Amino acid sequence: MSYYAEIVSEYLQARGQFIRREFFIALDKTPQQAKGRSWYVDVLAVDFGERTIWLCEVSFAKTLYALRARFKQWSDNWELIQQALRAEIAIGTEWQIRPWAFTPEELKPVYESGLQKIGPLAFDPKWSTLEDTAPWRLPAGSTLRALARTDLSAQDRD
Repeated sequence: MSYYAEIVSEYLQARGQFIRREFFIALDKTPQQAKGRSWYVDVLAVDFGERTIWLCEVSFAKTLYALRARFKQWSDNWELIQQALRAEIAIGTEWQIRPWAFTPEELKPVYESGLQKIGPLAFDPKWSTLEDTAPWRLPAGSTLRALARTDLSAQDRD
């Protein structure tokens, strides 16, 4: 797991979401998965209040090519992915399942143009900046924000 995926995980936990890092989605129940039929999601987040499963992908690659390719594969297999997740997590059809991309703010134009190149998707992905996941941007009462302040104070003493 990348350092940035860990920061996103902590950000999501601070917002009250249950998370699972490097969640494996498999469309086939076989030992060997065919290419394009299974994926590791950087972070799977469960928002019980909104009844939404978020498939969170974190990227800081300048072209976002891998993220765009992943979204295209997911869109092509969206019904099967939803069925597999509903069975694996044991949720009903009233739950939404949506991708959520986290990239540096400067890559938003690259992200948006990449989605246009793919064409219509079978889902509506959410996008957030990696900068917004910084611990000091969390709500004032957040445990993670307090830990970040403690860590920064320790660094200042060194």
